[in-house]
Amino acid sequence: MGLHFLVIGQGSIGQRHSRLLAEEGTVDCVSAEAPYAYRSIPEALDAHVFSHVVIANPTSRHCDSVEELAALGFSGHLMVEKPLCADIAQAARIRARSDAFASVVVGYNLRFCPALIALRATMAGSTVIEARLAVGQSLLDWRPGSDYRTSSSARISSGGGVLRDLSHELDLALLLFGPWKRVVAIGGNYGLLGIETDEAWSIILDMQNGPAVSISMNYFDRPPQRSITLTTTSDTLVADLIAGTVSRNGELEPFPAARDEMYKALHRDFINHRETACSLSEGIEVVRLIDAIERSVREKRWVEA
Repeated sequence: MGLHFLVIGQGSIGQRHSRLLAEEGTVDCVSAEAPYAYRSIPEALDAHVFSHVVIANPTSRHCDSVEELAALGFSGHLMVEKPLCADIAQAARIRARSDAFASVVVGYNLRFCPALIALRATMAGSTVIEARLAVGQSLLDWRPGSDYRTSSSARISSGGGVLRDLSHELDLALLLFGPWKRVVAIGGNYGLLGIETDEAWSIILDMQNGPAVSISMNYFDRPPQRSITLTTTSDTLVADLIAGTVSRNGELEPFPAARDEMYKALHRDFINHRETACSLSEGIEVVRLIDAIERSVREKRWVEA
């Protein structure tokens, strides 16, 4: 029997997953509005046996969808879009049901960015003293033709906000530099976009066995930027994840980054269990870090891991 995928959610990311997974097998969808989709998870599972399920609805609904799939007896392979869920309470609920599935991964597709892969290879064997991760993109440009103020990014109830939307950088910081020891941050809603969610953050991570790591992220930058700068004992390495380049001491090398290709690589990893994709435990650690960052701002202090 061939691969049969179910994609839950048909926003922009759900549609992308559906379009690309159609190259790997049969795809069905769950959506409250899309005319071609099942209206609920039970309806879809009653109609077909699925080998793989992708949860791509709003972040605040990820946990409920995981629990529903487990309760209905789905036992195949599961991918949950990033971030895994809205908060650590939901993360605990997901962990409690995770044994129902053959595998669980989280959809951090930037792990498959060619420039990121090249940076990891270039830094291998080097001692990194300092790392700076920066990401920013104007929310006004994210979803052309729709009002950003009514998007899931703009609503707390949907699990939106830049800290969760752009949590790739948190995943990459942990992937590259290992466990964190403590974190301090400033940020939140600056009232510039007329939304209720957080708009920008400046974060400092003290790692257990690694460099000093700073992360900046915002909903403002035009044009968008996404880069990682590493200072080692001998070199300065810069990966531009949008331009698709890596430089060592200013000497550029191209590593083109097609967005669809990163998702295709993520899907191949998901299907073939190559274990490059973000694991459930790693996804939970990102959610735990998000909680600590928000506590740091509320309590105006360093927060220990």
